Amino acid sequence: MFRNIMIPLDGSSFAEAIIPLAAEIAGKSGATLHMVLVHRNLDAERAGDMSSIFLRDLEDQALAQEKSYLADIAVKTRATNGVRVSEKLLEGPVIQTLQRHVAANRIDLVTMTTHGRGGFQRAWLGSVTDALVRSLPVPVLALHAQGPMADWPLARHIRHVIAATDGSAIADNAFRAALAVCAAMNARCTLVHAIAPPMPAYPAFVGETIAYTGADAGRMPTALLSMSRYDAMALEANVPLVTRVMVDARPADAILRCASEESADLIVLGTHGRNPMARWLLGSVADKVIRGAAVPVLVCPAETVFPEPEIVANDQEEVAEIC
Repeated sequence: MFRNIMIPLDGSSFAEAIIPLAAEIAGKSGATLHMVLVHRNLDAERAGDMSSIFLRDLEDQALAQEKSYLADIAVKTRATNGVRVSEKLLEGPVIQTLQRHVAANRIDLVTMTTHGRGGFQRAWLGSVTDALVRSLPVPVLALHAQGPMADWPLARHIRHVIAATDGSAIADNAFRAALAVCAAMNARCTLVHAIAPPMPAYPAFVGETIAYTGADAGRMPTALLSMSRYDAMALEANVPLVTRVMVDARPADAILRCASEESADLIVLGTHGRNPMARWLLGSVADKVIRGAAVPVLVCPAETVFPEPEIVANDQEEVAEIC
């Protein structure tokens, strides 16, 4: 399913919270985890009246600290999860540097928390996640950091996936991604389709849910018959599927409610991503889902293509690597 999974870190425990799930996916896929940290140089404004010699000393100390941090995290992850891990300290503008690293190293999945306050005096993962979701041609798995770390599970397992659809080709692509995850993780899938209430809106219908299985296709309303094609896709992937049609004028609320009611472990959404004027979920809906979900959210761009399962050597040139 995946070959190379990137985890951007910032030195915080919040950023590290995604590691157990990324490691599980890597273990099931036979993928390599690429742990990266983007070093930011001390600029003149931050340095103040420091001498150039003292400033260089601080930079050297920061680089040594960051390299040691990455090495320690990599060793711990290898020992705990038994997966292949590489660690790279990069330098440059955070978003552009991560984008180049993705392209140069054939990264096919980025996993990260959506915010964090780093031990190296920075808090950037919220805006960085948003920028990467909007710009990368590969899926981004985002976990919104919620609550103190003590309340978070030490391991995360995917047993039930929620896939959102609007019946579009982009949503179909995201559904295929959800099926690929389910097949690799031996998980089941619930497909949720949020439809607006009748016009004029009848409050009695809002929030209502209709659940279908493949055997119920004959009872579906005519407008929803096309949903039955997803059963064939799930059958081919050997993934158990239930479809829920939720009546709600707010798709994000319907998706979040479905994930909560179903005790889902992962939500999968589709998006145009790099076309801000023509995207379905990214923006109001995807943003609300990512920030409101208690579980990770996998956002798939329209052009997502999963590689074949065989593992390939990763000897591409590194981008902006600090030696």
